[in-house]
Amino acid sequence: MANRRKNNKAKEKETDWQERVVQIRRVTKVVKGGKKLSFRAIVVVGNERGQVGVGVGKASDVIGAVRKGVADGKSISLMCH
Repeated sequence: MANRRKNNKAKEKETDWQERVVQIRRVTKVVKGGKKLSFRAIVVVGNERGQVGVGVGKASDVIGAVRKGVADGKSISLMCH
């Protein structure tokens, strides 16, 4: 029962973050078989209570890159006054 409450609080904290995608770039890497395509996303996250974070994510699709950027931004969030 206590575990369920803990999960609800964790979900509440996750949902109050807002995210803005600043930039999405298509990146190519030349490999032996040709060109390998991936995407880089720069994302700014904040919770409107003074915490702001900037994250960069790279993945083979845009959605994955944004998801990684959001996770990176939340893990490196700063307190602003």
